[in-house]
Amino acid sequence: MQRLRCSLRFLITLSLSTIVTGIVLCGLGMTRMGRAIRYVPYPVVGGFLGATGCLIVLGAIRVITGQRFQLATIDRFTDLLTLSELAAACAMTLVLYLTWHRSRSSFGLPAILIGGVIAAHVAFWFAGISSAEAQASGWTFQPPPPVSFMLPWSVIEISRYPWYAVPDLLGNLIAVIFVTATSTLFNTTGIEVALQREANLERELNVTGLANILSGAFGGYTGCVSISRSVLNFNSGGTGRLSGLTVAAISVLMLAVAPMLLGYMPKFVLGGLLIYLGADQLHKWIIQSRRRLSFVEYLSLLAIIVIIVQWGFIAGMLIGVVIGCATFALSASRIDSIKYSFDGSEYRSSLDRSRDDQAVLSAHGGKIQGLNLQSYLFFGSATRLYQHVKALLAHHPECRFLVFDFKLVTGIDSSAAHSFAQIKRSANDRGIKLVLVHLPAAAEKGVAVKRVHLERGEHHA
Repeated sequence: MQRLRCSLRFLITLSLSTIVTGIVLCGLGMTRMGRAIRYVPYPVVGGFLGATGCLIVLGAIRVITGQRFQLATIDRFTDLLTLSELAAACAMTLVLYLTWHRSRSSFGLPAILIGGVIAAHVAFWFAGISSAEAQASGWTFQPPPPVSFMLPWSVIEISRYPWYAVPDLLGNLIAVIFVTATSTLFNTTGIEVALQREANLERELNVTGLANILSGAFGGYTGCVSISRSVLNFNSGGTGRLSGLTVAAISVLMLAVAPMLLGYMPKFVLGGLLIYLGADQLHKWIIQSRRRLSFVEYLSLLAIIVIIVQWGFIAGMLIGVVIGCATFALSASRIDSIKYSFDGSEYRSSLDRSRDDQAVLSAHGGKIQGLNLQSYLFFGSATRLYQHVKALLAHHPECRFLVFDFKLVTGIDSSAAHSFAQIKRSANDRGIKLVLVHLPAAAEKGVAVKRVHLERGEHHA
């Protein structure tokens, strides 16, 4: 009785977390906050898909052999039975590649899988292996035990539930919500990239949220869209709702009516299909993506794959976003923030001047040095700008006025403002005055350009 009560409390906790997760997902969908996933760099999504393919292959090996493939356990994969199971799965993968991979017929995949099951049992019959022996040796799955439907909700159990312990579970609840929401967004984006079709993020979040609410109401756990099954379904020709309803109907029948049928399903048939799916993903993102990505982006993609496989999706996504931002900053810093430079002898205003004034400007034009700036000035380009100004002042010791034209600048961050403060100090040491132009014009256009507040001697034209 005590064990049953603990199980019911666990089901209530699981159901509550699933319902709360579903409500949060619906909230993200209605507020359109899920669109933030669009700002994730493409190599991060590619690394996510590549890691998914690698994990599918590793999962297939575990499905076939019942053991996790690791360097520490590699000696367990040397016995004859395990090698035979893996060889049969690889043969199934080869059949899928030679037939369905090239035709993509809607009925091709079901026909191949059914043919694989029949061929497996014919081979068992020729080898003198019965169905019971095939299950005992691990060639086929063990059928699940009989199940009975039971709701976790009852007035008595809810009244006995230790609600005082809920605050202690908030950390775990937040983790469940975060993982489910992140997985939903990344899986949806991954399906977009894999199938080259745009998804409605708000609709996916709302549907996943409602599905989790219903799942929690019946004692289920959290879930989200699957990349591998969605891609497999699409490639098999299932582009409508009928395919999803068919899967649901078959799952209910297998669970409630004939669960013993699973005992006749050879593991290597399902494992071969998983190996094919994982290998296809790995080929796309480790080999084919090299043609589309730069060398730095490709290295970041490989790094994200390794991180996800080693430390999990959350660590891989967070570190991947950091790598993506760093890669972008490195690429953006290579864009020269100086469009062109000029001096007073070659670049003048349109004001009409006398010959004497023009002669003075021609003679002393080198005392006016100017830089026409462009793009966004940030920490990646600010240091290069400061170093360029130092070299310019060293090369033109006669300079007395240093002009910066911000007409083509789209924005400036605090690091760039600090660099201008350094430039101002260097100019003061040489008795040079700074002139900053077009700052008000940029502000009128609504461009986020920050005024650089210098000390005395600042001039605005």
